[in-house]
Amino acid sequence: FKIYYGAQGTGKTTMAMNETDNLCIVCNSSMLPSDLMEDFTFSDGKATFNPSALCKCMEEGKPIVLDEINLLPFDSLRFLQGIFDGKTEFQYKGQTVHIKEGFKVIGTMNLVVNGVSFGLPEPLVDRCEDIKEFTLTAEMLMNAF
Repeated sequence: FKIYYGAQGTGKTTMAMNETDNLCIVCNSSMLPSDLMEDFTFSDGKATFNPSALCKCMEEGKPIVLDEINLLPFDSLRFLQGIFDGKTEFQYKGQTVHIKEGFKVIGTMNLVVNGVSFGLPEPLVDRCEDIKEFTLTAEMLMNAF
């Protein structure tokens, strides 16, 4: 688990996407753990649930970006906390989900959104192997013009 944080436009999501072959879930404040683990489509008028990109990355041992991870609700952050504690598998709705070698989440985040600070719970931060701050540099400003 890695965290890249900083102001908008500093390159954190771009760097993370380069590290994950562009595998990304854009997070929001209404995403529950089921939204992180399942995608659904309609088949013959019925909802059919399929493994999400996050679930597939766990099973295949691939890294993925959770963009704006700090906007997730507390229940979803607690769910992720349980995944990042060194497990090789866990039960989800009666099925065993395997976490293979190589699976990693890179969470990107702006600490301040619309004037409000959104942090992460300490137990989740404690599970980070790397926390990197991205800052806007004069060179970035020059390249923008």
